[in-house]
Amino acid sequence: MPHALPPGAARTMSSFILVGIVGLSFGSIFRTWNNYRQSRIATEKRLVEDIEGLSHAIVKKEKEIKALQGRLTAVSTEVVDKDQTILNLERQVEQARREVADKEHSAKEVGEQNQHLTRELEVAREAASNGKPAHASEDPAGSVSGEDTDGPVDTPSVISDRLSTADVMNNLSALNTEVLQLAFAMAEHFASPGIPRQDDGDDVDAEAVRQAAEVIGDGMVLWLRRGLNNRESKFLRVAFQACMSAFSDWMASSWYFEDPDSEQFLTKIYEKIRETESQAIAGQWRVLTRKHVQRLLQNKPDIAEYFLDAFSNILMAIGFGNDQALMQNIIRSEFGDRMGRIGCLALELNKAIGEGIVSSEIEPIYVAPGVAFDPAVMDDDELFTNDPQDSPSESEMILCTTRLGLLWTGEGSAESRWDEKILLRPRIVRRSQLL
Repeated sequence: MPHALPPGAARTMSSFILVGIVGLSFGSIFRTWNNYRQSRIATEKRLVEDIEGLSHAIVKKEKEIKALQGRLTAVSTEVVDKDQTILNLERQVEQARREVADKEHSAKEVGEQNQHLTRELEVAREAASNGKPAHASEDPAGSVSGEDTDGPVDTPSVISDRLSTADVMNNLSALNTEVLQLAFAMAEHFASPGIPRQDDGDDVDAEAVRQAAEVIGDGMVLWLRRGLNNRESKFLRVAFQACMSAFSDWMASSWYFEDPDSEQFLTKIYEKIRETESQAIAGQWRVLTRKHVQRLLQNKPDIAEYFLDAFSNILMAIGFGNDQALMQNIIRSEFGDRMGRIGCLALELNKAIGEGIVSSEIEPIYVAPGVAFDPAVMDDDELFTNDPQDSPSESEMILCTTRLGLLWTGEGSAESRWDEKILLRPRIVRRSQLL
């Protein structure tokens, strides 16, 4: 019979076995947990690294996207600019096409006009050979009168003078007088203290300065812009008078107001005719051409508008503000009727020298700014005449013309192709007269 263990011994052995089993389980669990923890740490580290890598990649992609957006915006802007450029070019091409069509139409009209005038010249030659064209008088101031007509041109009726040189001189004197009176009135108005002016430091419209200088000359514009000269009525009077004289010369001499190309074309033709034909033939061609050209005008020229633009540019250039519309409204309301009157007188002079005289050539004398003073052909402005003891230098340049003169040209003797005589001397202002 086997020996049984004492009761206490059995309990002691069971405790050792339990402790061993429990101790084995805790060790395994700790190692397992520790391995798990290390694995998790490694995994988290990899995740952090992956997240950082992805963050860098995202930032990089965002930069690339932003750069692409910038390029897209630039390309879009460029496309818009290109589209606008294309649109502008298409408009320019269309405008050029219209201009070409207009030029072709004008060229056709000029060609037809040239043929018509050539036929009239042949008729005039025949009339001159059969008739006796009047030369008015050996004296260019002699008088031959006739009736004016706006009806069909009767070629034989233009072989003699309808007006005398005295008539033309009276026309010019009336024009010069009206110009002087309007210049005085405008000068008094704008020299008034109640008319606002710019301060010396204010900007002046550069385009107005340029256009004013084209009409009255750089010297006159610079003089008026200096100090308080634009407040002196006598200086303003000279500027307005010079402006109207320049435009009156152009109006009285023009062949065709509406088209500068036709103007130049007719001028060159007439120069060639005068070189090859007698004065009687040339004069008749001029009369016939002027009458014919006047009928071609689509609209009666609004001469007052030419003065209006010029006056406003002068006033803006010398410190009377930069609001051209306001300036023109003031001028139009105060002096519109008188400007129209001067325009009518200039057109009357144009008709007189273009259609009233056959036996000679009569043309206005206008001395451009910057030309050297010549006492043989020009006089000082009567309101700026110096001491009679003072003799102006012939090398001195003039500032402007204030009154138009008149030149007569007729067929000369055997020694000279043409004889010339100054019927009226132009009046001018020299720089020294304003000092």
